Amino acid sequence: MHKNNSYILTFVNLIILSCISFAQHETAVPILKIPASPFLNGMAAVGTALPTSDEFGFSYNPAQLAYNTRFTPLAAHFYPVNIEISSRNKPTLKGSAFNIGFIIGGRRWKMPINFALGYMSFELDMGEVVYNDTTGNELGRILSNEYYDAFALAMGVKYWVEFYAGLNYKYVTSQPGYVVLPGNKLQNARERFGAWDYGFLVLIPIIGDQNKMRNPGDQIRPKSHPFVNFSLGYSKSNIGDEVRYSDILPANPLPRSAKLGYGLTAGYDFVIKKALIRLVQFDWSVQANDLLSNITPSSIALNGSSIDYQGFLGDINIYRNIISARGDNKVESRLGFSIELGEVLRYSQGYFEGGGLEKRTTRGFAIRTKGIFKLLRRRYTRTWYSFIIDNLDLRYFTSTYHVNKDHKSRFHGISLQLRVFN
Repeated sequence: MHKNNSYILTFVNLIILSCISFAQHETAVPILKIPASPFLNGMAAVGTALPTSDEFGFSYNPAQLAYNTRFTPLAAHFYPVNIEISSRNKPTLKGSAFNIGFIIGGRRWKMPINFALGYMSFELDMGEVVYNDTTGNELGRILSNEYYDAFALAMGVKYWVEFYAGLNYKYVTSQPGYVVLPGNKLQNARERFGAWDYGFLVLIPIIGDQNKMRNPGDQIRPKSHPFVNFSLGYSKSNIGDEVRYSDILPANPLPRSAKLGYGLTAGYDFVIKKALIRLVQFDWSVQANDLLSNITPSSIALNGSSIDYQGFLGDINIYRNIISARGDNKVESRLGFSIELGEVLRYSQGYFEGGGLEKRTTRGFAIRTKGIFKLLRRRYTRTWYSFIIDNLDLRYFTSTYHVNKDHKSRFHGISLQLRVFN
């Protein structure tokens, strides 16, 4: 219950919402700063430069959409339960994502090109907020929430090096609460707007080819092999106009951010019962995040300054924030790694620091059916469920991640991937 003691304005809900996702500065629409993937969050949300098969991946870097759908042209990911954010007000998150893609000319082309479409829905529910005057009389109540629908388009091309690029448009509704006007009149603080993301991803094979075993007909190969890949990624997110909840309130900057990083993937494929199993895979990534707004909402309210955003990299320092993986007062540095065994079990861990934040750690765990199905493939080749064994991968993820600085929140996700159109 929130009370208005000044009879002029109240920023209570705006402040509460901005505290949910802590960043370098206060910015509007905190849902745009909350990473969505239960899988990637276990690795400190390093989703910009490390190629991922996660359907939520394009919300970290839109180029991830083309990478994922090159191998799994139909995939979906959803939260089986609403995620409760650990905080005093206990808001909840729910989300889902859908990816579809196709390849022009087939995989056997010398330079195959693929296109992909992605959709994502994400909602932050703050619950019902009640407004009272100083005597305790109820002025009104409102459901406080934020949500967006995201629509992504991406493409990729492979000629030894794999290059991916993508765009993501988010249509956002932000309704943090009411503005209390003189005379105890309530004005709905509600804003709808669009925001853009774009990103690039480059994957360079160093030893072997990580993705050969993902091609149709290549699950049974005459030999096993190691692989090592290096990747680079950049994304810029939440590009759009400032948010103004009321004509009498100052404008608030969007959490526009630049992200730059690199990734390393290594592993070993091994033949077991004539099925090529990814015996082990290691992933490692370092990423720097910089919030590009130079002026906070409080300074705008005080001096009337216009909102200013930095350029391409902002304050990111390549050596300090990426090579040394150290954060500073302006830039967050994130490091994450994971290990997967037999295409069945996966463990991940990471940390992030900087932007005025001390080090926070994350962890994650996943289980999937792909490795089990590959071992069953030879036994069940002429039954109705041989189709499932060949084309289906069902995965469950759980992770802990700091959505606010004081408490960890636990994320859960279920992913369903089909290769039927390959």
